[in-house]
Amino acid sequence: NLTLNATVLAEDGTDTMATQQTSLVAPPGRQSVDVALALKSVRRWDIDNPYLYTLRVSLSAADGGELDRIEDEFGVRSIEIRDRHLLLNGRRVRLSGLTRHEESPWEGLAETAGTMRHDLDDMKNLQTTLTRPVHYQQHPFIYRYADHQGILMIPEIPMWQFSEEQMKNPKVIALAKQMLQELIEQNYNHPSIFAWSVDNESATNTPGGIAYFRTMYALAKQLDPARAVSCADDRIAFTADPQTNASSLADFVMWNEYFGTWDA
Repeated sequence: NLTLNATVLAEDGTDTMATQQTSLVAPPGRQSVDVALALKSVRRWDIDNPYLYTLRVSLSAADGGELDRIEDEFGVRSIEIRDRHLLLNGRRVRLSGLTRHEESPWEGLAETAGTMRHDLDDMKNLQTTLTRPVHYQQHPFIYRYADHQGILMIPEIPMWQFSEEQMKNPKVIALAKQMLQELIEQNYNHPSIFAWSVDNESATNTPGGIAYFRTMYALAKQLDPARAVSCADDRIAFTADPQTNASSLADFVMWNEYFGTWDA
């Protein structure tokens, strides 16, 4: 016999906004329990005011001793794409963004929190409202700091410059599905994430690439129906008929443009 306690705390961690206690019997094996919590006078997460709540869930034994506890932050916000605009909490947002790689000159891929904070602070000071953290799962600090700084994100799985043959390969598809599921399940609660990207600069203008996108789009919507799904496209501009490109199936078009270094 166990007791599950769920509590929502305000951003400062002192005020209790909602609480729910559930009694359950836990037989051996995995078990899921649904808990409903109602928040009153909700403060919305926004780019200019990224308000975050904390959800604390604890499991206690019959004698009252706590067995386990987990906490996670979340934000309350609405996002929709309508009339060629992104609306955050019903308000049009001007998207100005850039892409960030884990390419620290002094730390390489083993970045410390200070380096990640430095880069995201620079992005915020440059009025960045959107970033695609490419092309791989990020350190948890990146998602948390984006939540606190009010920067929208489109995380992406590591499908970069894949050919049609690769995108048709059952082993590649199986691995991509696994990575996408892990990406979504691990980061579902981050309010900064408004969409998922399933590949970057790959053969999305081929039948095999389109089939791949359809498969990944369906999986993302199954796991997370509320968020948008797209892919980073560098071929739609060179396609005679854009309807033959996978981007025509996405919730919005995400088109790479290189300024300066690689631009001819």
